[in-house]
Amino acid sequence: MKKLLILMLGLFLISMISADQVLWDNDTNITVYDTWRDIDGTPLTGATCTWYVYNPIGTLNQSGVPNELTLGVLNFTVNQLIVVDTYPMLVNCTKGIYNGTSSLREIKIVDELSEEYKNRLIEINQTTKDIYDLLENDINVTLTSIWNLTNITYEKALEIESDIANLDNDLVLLRDFLEDKWDGADADRIYDKIKDIRSDVTYLRSRYYYLSEEERTNLLIGIREDARETLDLLYGKDEWWEGILIWVIPLFIIFIIILIVILVKRKKKQIEDFGGNLHGPRR
Repeated sequence: MKKLLILMLGLFLISMISADQVLWDNDTNITVYDTWRDIDGTPLTGATCTWYVYNPIGTLNQSGVPNELTLGVLNFTVNQLIVVDTYPMLVNCTKGIYNGTSSLREIKIVDELSEEYKNRLIEINQTTKDIYDLLENDINVTLTSIWNLTNITYEKALEIESDIANLDNDLVLLRDFLEDKWDGADADRIYDKIKDIRSDVTYLRSRYYYLSEEERTNLLIGIREDARETLDLLYGKDEWWEGILIWVIPLFIIFIIILIVILVKRKKKQIEDFGGNLHGPRR
């Protein structure tokens, strides 16, 4: 009983850690890539595999057999999913004594993704975790370059205006993911700060030759400070209780399982003792 409960806990925690989404929009077919290995790390080249995509209500939407691109790498195409929603997905492979299911668990369909993000997501397996990393990297690179500016030329003003405009436009399309990663309040502050920076940079560029050197410098200082504050929001420390919750939840689950094991053992012992008493004292 104890071993079974521990195994169930392990599977539960693994599923929480390994499950991932494929991210795409509702405009085109979806090409899904998956690196397939057995739980011991063996690439399942030549495995028999089937993929399934289900509707949000649980009925089968479509299924098929994936292609094998190279050692342990599979791909398949899912027909366009028009309704913006989350579609459960299963990739199952078997080969001899090896079997298992993919860590890809669902396809998240959004209303819009820029072609730039589509291309980048194809390269890195299209998952929501990857797009969070893309967002963080793009914000970091753009704002760090602004923070590191010590003087401003017209050409540099043009360059940073283009960079901040591209970032702002992407965040408009990916607002849901910005809010999901940094929660609503901080996401709103990041979003607003970037819009403020964009406005100030555009003003600096458009009025560059009409501003004095001192006015340009003061504007640049303000833009750099906004960039620094936004980076602080991006990498700000979590609330103390958020760090505790990361450990409390799994420890609570472990505590419950240990408690169940103890109760089961105690109950078993009581039953054995009670049974002994029914038959009288042992000789």
